[in-house]
Amino acid sequence: MKAGCAVVLLLMLSSLQAGAVEELGWREANHRSAQVIKEKGYTAQAADLARAAFDLYATQSPHYDARTHAQLLLNAVDARVRANGVLKGLAELDGGVELIAQKSGTEDSLFLDLWREGIRLSAQSAEGEGFADGYYKRAEALALRLWGELDPRVAELRMTMAKDMRKLKGYEWTTAKYLDLREQAARVGEESVPVLRIDIDLAVLDVEFRKFTAAIPIYRSVIERIGMRNDPDRQLLLQSTYAQLEIACEELHDKECASDASKARVKAAVPEVQELIPLVRVAPQYPRGAIRENVEGWVVLLVKIDAVGEVLEATVFDSSPPGRFEKAALEAVRKWKFKPRVVDGKPVGVTGSQRFTFEMRK
Repeated sequence: MKAGCAVVLLLMLSSLQAGAVEELGWREANHRSAQVIKEKGYTAQAADLARAAFDLYATQSPHYDARTHAQLLLNAVDARVRANGVLKGLAELDGGVELIAQKSGTEDSLFLDLWREGIRLSAQSAEGEGFADGYYKRAEALALRLWGELDPRVAELRMTMAKDMRKLKGYEWTTAKYLDLREQAARVGEESVPVLRIDIDLAVLDVEFRKFTAAIPIYRSVIERIGMRNDPDRQLLLQSTYAQLEIACEELHDKECASDASKARVKAAVPEVQELIPLVRVAPQYPRGAIRENVEGWVVLLVKIDAVGEVLEATVFDSSPPGRFEKAALEAVRKWKFKPRVVDGKPVGVTGSQRFTFEMRK
């Protein structure tokens, strides 16, 4: 009899909790989820509240915004992954994307961010490989519908997704993807910037899989091809390539190679690089992996602007720790606007530096 009463009591409490969630506003549900995470960690309760915030927003917000809805979904998925595992989180992502698509009634590039997050999560487990393949195809198809095959954003997206899948798929698969993209980009010319960047990424991939002897010749080829053009606009790329070559040589314990790369990097340094003055800023997105691991760091970019302060090109000059914050800094700075230099009373383009510091809120 006592056991039966206990079961009834538990059912009543569960019903009351469900009703309480339904009565919450989406902001309150989101706030309570954050409180639970702070006090108890990433529990199933925190994930349920985060999902409730996402669901309630669809019906409660008088001015629906798909991007806000998408951010709530990412919060819910992140909490679910930590509380119940990757596969549960991916199921939550799929259902949430479907709801956003129904609610917004349109295709938008924000879905690319959601599929990319799906790829990143899938890559955490071998069980996620099928999910990752599906997300790649969906994102690629949407990008083609939005922009078309010839738009460089499509190639950039494919490259980014391949990078996200590299650990899950392995060296051979990722290299094949990169080479396919290189073949498409090479139609413009072997010395075109897209081809050079892909070659650099191929070398970075070799370094990541500790194939240093394969990476070094690629870096040297890129350096030679940039030098043949003697193009001042490519000096940022040259500077970055020398720095990466130096790292690869150090990993191979080739002191002479590293020393030569270091000296060449200093010699090729862009003269009179000054810190730029931002007029319009967009805050970089703190990488989720760095948040989870409580990692802080910084990135220094070399940025080329035109006479009206728009960003023409940006390249990583230095960073710490390497590979953690560069992408976030580059994505942010491309949306900034800077104060151009004034020469003889007229604004002119200039190359300067911009530092990004990534610190966790205390």
